[in-house]
Amino acid sequence: MTGTERFNAPRAFLILFILAAGGISLSAEAEAGTAVVPVAAPFYTPETGYGLGVYTLALIGGQQLTVYGTGTMKSQYSAGLMAELSFRDGLYAVKGITEASRFPSVVWDTGSASPEDSAEAYTPREMFLQVEIQRRLGENWYTGPAFRFCSVDILETEPGGLLDSGRLTGSEGSFEAGFGWGVTLDSRDSFFYPRRGSLFTSRALVYPALTDTSGRYWSFHADYRGYAPFMGSGVLAVQGQVETTSGEVPFQSLPDLGGSDILRGLPRGRYSDKTALALQGELRFPLFWRFEGAAFVSAGSVAPRISDLAEKSWQTAWGGGLRIVVDKVNHITARLDAGFTSGGQIQFYFLVNEAF
Repeated sequence: MTGTERFNAPRAFLILFILAAGGISLSAEAEAGTAVVPVAAPFYTPETGYGLGVYTLALIGGQQLTVYGTGTMKSQYSAGLMAELSFRDGLYAVKGITEASRFPSVVWDTGSASPEDSAEAYTPREMFLQVEIQRRLGENWYTGPAFRFCSVDILETEPGGLLDSGRLTGSEGSFEAGFGWGVTLDSRDSFFYPRRGSLFTSRALVYPALTDTSGRYWSFHADYRGYAPFMGSGVLAVQGQVETTSGEVPFQSLPDLGGSDILRGLPRGRYSDKTALALQGELRFPLFWRFEGAAFVSAGSVAPRISDLAEKSWQTAWGGGLRIVVDKVNHITARLDAGFTSGGQIQFYFLVNEAF
């Protein structure tokens, strides 16, 4: 199913209006710096179809803890926990996410010129854990060790396809445990809706071959996000993201393009290779009451190596969306986005929180 086959934009707009009027979020402030924000919201992406997400965010003395679960009409589910904790007056920071999921998905052949007809449906069951423990070096700089674990079982594949024939690394499932180091610069004025400041994260990991389904490889990921006021109440947000790998990388962990956050308009993972570079900019502006608008543009490419990116085909996407502030205290938004690509694709997304 593509984003245009069953997506009902008027219905989604009506849901957004109901969310704003009825309050999908309840914020309970016990004292300064303390809040509990439960959110229950329907969502839509081309990969999942319609679904329901339930989130509970706790902010306690600068500590952030989020418990979430999702379910979709395609029998997909996920449940997870995200935490951002600080200790000793902010000297140490611990960031982590763990998730269990069963999401029937689609994989394409690798490379910047992979044909559309190479798409293949499959069903993975995944366990994921990522943790970073960092120490503050300056006012906004942190650095420290990082760990990533991922276990994927492939439950269903298409007979004679990419996975059934073993053409992609990780076709029979994978077990990955990576160890390395991370660096963070965070000068944003808000976690959910920054209006000024920047966020830079980088992480280098090495994955040893621990089992028969482990690939021996390394990865490096860097992500920069900047925010600045624009014409009074508006916000101009920009993002640049690069990820490169080398070795026997399972296809599920290859750098890729597409999805609900970056290169909106491309299906998630539409293009993948050992290196990916993506850039995007977004203008966010108030409309009336709790309604806000957004316009975005993005570009990206994949290649075997960084030096090959300039020679490969670049994908572009653009679009716009409607926002509703569903929690005024923390400025948490529900967003309805429409993304268009240079290849003529149209995808719709209905989610909670900004794309970046």
